[in-house]
Amino acid sequence: MRYQDELAGLVFVDGSTPMQQENPAFKAASSGGPPPWLGALLERTVSIVGIPRLQGQCSQSFPGFDAHAAKLQAEDLCHPQLTAVTQEIDSMGRSGQETIHAGPFGALPILIFSQDPAKGGMPPPIKNAWNQMQEDSKKLSSRSRRIIAKGSSHYIQLDRLDLLKTEVPRFIEQIRGTLPETASYGSTITE
Repeated sequence: MRYQDELAGLVFVDGSTPMQQENPAFKAASSGGPPPWLGALLERTVSIVGIPRLQGQCSQSFPGFDAHAAKLQAEDLCHPQLTAVTQEIDSMGRSGQETIHAGPFGALPILIFSQDPAKGGMPPPIKNAWNQMQEDSKKLSSRSRRIIAKGSSHYIQLDRLDLLKTEVPRFIEQIRGTLPETASYGSTITE
């Protein structure tokens, strides 16, 4: 890995995993449905017509954000960056190939935040596969731990900002040695 001497720890926030698109559950879901570009086109049409604005999504506030940041987040819901999302989906295989051989990272501290599997939004086979891939991410280091953000969707930074604001600084202080290291390496907890 490049810059390993400059890396003190890693934080994943419901991060993708290398080659996740090769998981049988993901393959089955993508083979039977419409192509991803069609979903993006539908979402773009919904946005242009103004349905999110009519539903009040453009003015909703997010707990933990100041008024300006909350407005930016709400506007992002009304003007989604669909081109970027489509490009991300299209490059998923190449990204997986580039990262498949990253790690393991020995004893590098790793903190993994995952969405709540009980939260709706994904079909059960995809939800189960995603949850297992998140759990498998703990194998990247002997000093990793996973926190399932209770009640959170994939967007933990919006749904559970409070959790990130508490746990990330604590993790940094543990790495710096100003707080005692956690005794829960290898664990998965729900908070």
